[in-house]
Amino acid sequence: MVINIGPVFKEGVAAQQLHIERLLVKLEDELGIHLLQRLEFCMSPTAAQFPILCTVTIPA
Repeated sequence: MVINIGPVFKEGVAAQQLHIERLLVKLEDELGIHLLQRLEFCMSPTAAQFPILCTVTIPA
């Protein structure tokens, strides 16, 4: 399973939202789905480079 989620900055603060980390914790704690690795991926060489993909494994 691949989940494509990009970072979002908090309004009025120079900090990112923690929605990606919260999702990863819920996936593992509630569903037993583990993070395999984070992938760096960008389609456009002129766009900002940041991690937007998380790869997870689903237990059999």
